[in-house]
Amino acid sequence: MRLGSVLKFTSIVLVGWSLSVSSVLAGPYSLGISIGDPTGISYKRWLGQTTALQVAMGWQTNTTDSAHIIVDQVMHDMEVFPVDVGRLMLYYGIGGRAMYKVDITTLGLRIPVGMVYELPKAPFEVSAELVPVVDVAPDTRFDIDVLLALRYRFK
Repeated sequence: MRLGSVLKFTSIVLVGWSLSVSSVLAGPYSLGISIGDPTGISYKRWLGQTTALQVAMGWQTNTTDSAHIIVDQVMHDMEVFPVDVGRLMLYYGIGGRAMYKVDITTLGLRIPVGMVYELPKAPFEVSAELVPVVDVAPDTRFDIDVLLALRYRFK
């Protein structure tokens, strides 16, 4: 399967999923860009006061022939880093990664740990995360992903 076909397919799946669950999931969402693994589109939907679903899809930065889709459920701790302006939160969670190459699909378990800062007077948030990843199929291997994201917050 070609990389362009994979990206088109995953885009359609992500948009369809987002539209189908938007009425079920309460809370605001954010949409933006991510740099790292993967570099591409970053999406976040709040599920409650401290829980959110994060989705990113794009391509791997150290190779040109693989596309990634990641889905994580994260919990936010809003009291670890008190700030006077805006809101700085620690988050951690669990999720999964599917990595598509030309002739192979790799599936892995993710454990994201990161920080997100919500700007006080602008509808933007900036996040950085460090993610241990254990690929479980077709082979077992350990990896660490680093991801930076800038998202626009919709109400």
